[in-house]
Amino acid sequence: MSRIGLEKTINTLNIIIRWIFGVFFLFMSLGSTIFDHNYFPSLILFLATIITIPLSAEKLEDKLNISMSGIMRFFVVLLLIIPGFATISWKDTTVNSTNAVEVPSSVSNNTITIPSEPTLVAKPTLTPTEQTEPSSASIDLHAEKTNFVKGEEILFKLSAVNLIIKPTMHVQVIIIPPSGMSVSSSEFVESGAGQYTAVFNLEPGKGKDIEVRIVANQVGNFNVNGRVVYYFGNNKKDAEDYTFSLPIQVGEALGTKSNEK
Repeated sequence: MSRIGLEKTINTLNIIIRWIFGVFFLFMSLGSTIFDHNYFPSLILFLATIITIPLSAEKLEDKLNISMSGIMRFFVVLLLIIPGFATISWKDTTVNSTNAVEVPSSVSNNTITIPSEPTLVAKPTLTPTEQTEPSSASIDLHAEKTNFVKGEEILFKLSAVNLIIKPTMHVQVIIIPPSGMSVSSSEFVESGAGQYTAVFNLEPGKGKDIEVRIVANQVGNFNVNGRVVYYFGNNKKDAEDYTFSLPIQVGEALGTKSNEK
């Protein structure tokens, strides 16, 4: 290879190397500005970029009317990048010693066991769901049906049943027929004058009812009312009092017409 060819090759390599380092300094300058917001190293590295890249270096030398040799350019760039890189805030990627995990020196089965402290996880406080207490007794106002015809006899039963988990139940039951109806018969009733009542004691698991037969004397919609008062053992202060209402409908018998005024 001739001397001229060797010089061209060296110049070409010199230009390529200057472009590579110039672009590298440029990216470092932009990175310091964008991510670190540190403008001093950014300015120093940008100046090193201008001196390193051939295109910008030629324009700068023409502007200042100077000429830099390769060795002089190397030392100038070196003097610029040393304080530039020294003032860049490098992110600390090392693990804080307070968060470091100690690895025991003993190793078995080629497995390193890393001890870890139990993690405290906040658990939600469970609030017990409010539950409706079961009824202390079973009480029911019952009729065979709720639609009747005028003159038909209606059987009503008001019953009370003591639960097996309760002590002796002292209970009074009352049936109040609606106006416009007459009572034809009653069973287990101790007294009656518009209200039919009975008082009895129920042992655990036992039940009893009163029966009242009523004849519908007129057409219309009516309510048969019932009432139950009871307590357990000698605990009268916690006595319970319930009322019931059973709607019934009375119509004309087939083949008859209602009286018109």
